[in-house]
Order: sequence, then structure tokens, then C-alpha cells
Amino acid sequence: MRSEEVATIIKTLIEEQLKTFGVREEKPDWHDSFYGWKTVLFNCECHTFDQVIIQLMKAIKCDANTATAIAVKIHKQGSAVVYNGYREKAEAIAECLSVIGLRTMVGQ
Repeated sequence: MRSEEVATIIKTLIEEQLKTFGVREEKPDWHDSFYGWKTVLFNCECHTFDQVIIQLMKAIKCDANTATAIAVKIHKQGSAVVYNGYREKAEAIAECLSVIGLRTMVGQ
């Protein structure tokens, strides 16, 4: 069983218990360190929109319309979070984007 599947099961069990006992939801201490990883992609003038769109489609497994919307957002704002979740996946996405020289950052 993959760590993502285990985390999903744990999260579901916690949510069910909170609902059952009427406890207000609070994140466990480990929640942010386990789930809260982001991959940020930065704008640069050295890549075409097509290059960025194709690489986004490969990295985050999205369609062309989604990748285009993200690329436009990055162009206008200077950067955008392209993934939020598990550390391993955030790092893998950053690595895939970096293959063609795109600037990325992984952090919490």
C-alpha cells in the first residue's frame, strides 16, 4: 500500500471519528508536515508558452486547458502553486518541470 493511500485512509478515519463524537475538527500535529508541501513554478522569459504547457501536462498530469490556465497565471503573477500535497510528489513534480530548465521551489 502506497503512503498516499495510507494517508487517505487515516484522514478518513479521523474525520469519521470527529463527526461521530461531535468534536470540532483540528489538524493533528503531523498534518502540515505530511500534507502541506507545495511545488511553485516561477515565470521566466526563456521558455515559450508551449514548452511550459507541455511540461505542466507531463508533470501534473493535466489537460491542455488546465496547463494553459496555469501558464497564463504564472506569466501574469510571476509564480503559481502547481501542486499541494505530499512531499514526495511535490519533489517529483518539481524535478519533472526542472528537466527543461523551469525554475521551481518545493516547500511548506
